Amino acid sequence: MRKRLLASIMAMVLLPSLFPVSALAVERDKGSETPVACAVTEGCTLQAGHECECVLPDEPETTEDDPAPADNVMSGNCGLYDYINKEYTDTVKWALTANDEDGYTLTIFGNGPMGNAYITEDNVSSGEPEWHYSREKITRVVIQDGVTSVGAKSFKNYTNLKTVVLPASITKIGQDSFYGSGITSITLPANLTTIEPQAFYKCSSLNGTISVPVGVVSENVL
Repeated sequence: MRKRLLASIMAMVLLPSLFPVSALAVERDKGSETPVACAVTEGCTLQAGHECECVLPDEPETTEDDPAPADNVMSGNCGLYDYINKEYTDTVKWALTANDEDGYTLTIFGNGPMGNAYITEDNVSSGEPEWHYSREKITRVVIQDGVTSVGAKSFKNYTNLKTVVLPASITKIGQDSFYGSGITSITLPANLTTIEPQAFYKCSSLNGTISVPVGVVSENVL
């Protein structure tokens, strides 16, 4: 009887000491679980269902060494349009720089023909040239030697465009390329062979006539 009583007393004494150990084991089990992102706030680093304020990752700081984007220089590709990848190729490139006319000079350089704008093949359109969003400020276009054509509709309705410089390598001026533009004069290169329809149509600011080289194939140019 005494042994049973002693055993009961010892059990009652030891029983409370087991509770912290069990609780600690539960907490350890919880800590070992993989945290689940908060479903309420994207990017929260706390567990789902938490009652605390969401803690979001810090935004990376910008250092003084990071290059600042230039707001007066833009560039890109304007070679023949790749209808599979839906982009202008890099055989010909363009660069847009500020000039002393409070506008932009568009320089086109590379080797080969320019891409044609707004031309559709297999239900895919080449769309507008990449510089089109700055068309209101483009006052001068300089195409460097090596480029062999002016892309169709490249400068259509560029009313503030006044000056165009074409190199000797240009052999073709595409359809509607300068349609409705504000050019006042232009000198066509001697190696030019083709001027497609309406290339200079509605160029009301064009002074005098355009001297077309002998042998050039053209139709309804103006």
